[in-house]
Amino acid sequence: MLADLAGQCVRFAFELALVRDELVSMALKQPARERFEEDGDCDTGLSLAQGQRYRLNLSMQQGQLSIVARAVPAGSLDFQDLGLPSAVAHLATQPHGLVLVTGATGSGKSTIAVAAEKKLRQSFEAKHAAAERQLQQQTQRLEESERKAALARTELTV
Repeated sequence: MLADLAGQCVRFAFELALVRDELVSMALKQPARERFEEDGDCDTGLSLAQGQRYRLNLSMQQGQLSIVARAVPAGSLDFQDLGLPSAVAHLATQPHGLVLVTGATGSGKSTIAVAAEKKLRQSFEAKHAAAERQLQQQTQRLEESERKAALARTELTV
């Protein structure tokens, strides 16, 4: 069997037809497997125990199984890791508006969405922490003011 692996034509020593059902069974959970068998096409993700993740497209072409697998970057990427301008990261923190991320398969749309979600979460956590500090400071000032008022009342009654 011949396969295109990262732009290189590679010959495998086994026939894919022998392991097709095993590959489909491993890659697809039951609902997706039923869709694949019905439609002959399926887009899904695959996570391996070692932490590697892949986007998969399985389809039947001329009675043969075709699989396209793309590795999904591991770890938590941010805009700086992706080499995107800071203006793009700024869009993720805006309180209003709609940002559309479009592009061809494999161009990084999902990766950018994950980076935007991470940036939004960081921004929210920073704002939440600042608001919490401000509330603590106001509470301390109020308690101090109440202590002074109580002390003043005690001095007046003595």
